[in-house]
Amino acid sequence: MSRRPRTFETALVSAYIIHYNKLNMTKYVIHAQSHTQMTSGKAREDLDVVAEELGYQVLEESQFDDWKNQIRPDDIVLFPFPNKKGSEAGDLFMIKTILSFSAKIITLAYNVDYLRYPDADRASIIEALENSHVVISMTEKMAEQLKQDGVTTPPITTLGLFDYLLDKTKKTPANYKKEIIFAGSPYKVPYAANWTNKTPLKVYSRREEFPEPNNGNLSYGGYFPPEQLPFEIKDGFGLIFDADSDTGTFAEYQTMNTPHKASLFLNAGVPILVNRRAAVANIILGLQAGIAIDSVDDIDDVIKSLSKEEYDFMAKNALMASPLIANGYFYRKAIISAETLI
Repeated sequence: MSRRPRTFETALVSAYIIHYNKLNMTKYVIHAQSHTQMTSGKAREDLDVVAEELGYQVLEESQFDDWKNQIRPDDIVLFPFPNKKGSEAGDLFMIKTILSFSAKIITLAYNVDYLRYPDADRASIIEALENSHVVISMTEKMAEQLKQDGVTTPPITTLGLFDYLLDKTKKTPANYKKEIIFAGSPYKVPYAANWTNKTPLKVYSRREEFPEPNNGNLSYGGYFPPEQLPFEIKDGFGLIFDADSDTGTFAEYQTMNTPHKASLFLNAGVPILVNRRAAVANIILGLQAGIAIDSVDDIDDVIKSLSKEEYDFMAKNALMASPLIANGYFYRKAIISAETLI
């Protein structure tokens, strides 16, 4: 799992590790297995890689009883949160146990489930985050929401974008084609099974999750390992719009959270069509790597009016962001920032 530090950061990272090795502490990152390889599985594995480069040791969440007693005072534990959906009570128990050894906890809040699932244990989530020494939130808006909800003690820093590590990056951006790309679980997008736009939609997902097409404008792109997928997406527009309306729990959650697929599309060098209300929209627009839309119903008009020159400009800008996310810049920055706040 471990990789050597990237060339342009070798000296800095090496000096950082030497500094922390001189301190009387050990650093750990907790890893929880995920069945979702296209999204959360890749995100958690990449975190392990970057953390290891920064001197962390990987501990398996499933073996908690085997390693918990090795934690010592002032050790740092990086806790990706939550371990899985519905694990609120278990996560809180783990955090309290680690705290009982006087260790320091950095909690990376991948998701805050009470904001998207009505049956989530809100009290346990807030208590877990409140008991952390530092919280890494996905976005500034998520950080503000957490503070309003009672997470007021620990300092909060932000991630911004997910990293999406690759051994190599694409050399050329995607090609101009009037086609929409969706990657991930189609259960989040009820519009996919009933695609009514004239612009074709291609879905990359597990075969069993692909909806039966209702017309010729919906096609299956296949399922590929995360490291291969950016190279399979060779043209079109990446779509980040997890809800087909501007209302509802998941639509509201988009305004605070960061989607992993944004980093996938940037690595693929494709322009992105993003929900205007999504937290990641400002980043995509700031990179000049995509277009904000209010509804999937806007897609046909947007694509029809876009020239090849405009497409090529955005595709080039998307690919320019790839070296950062493919080499772990955002995880590394957030972890180092969190450590300085302890």
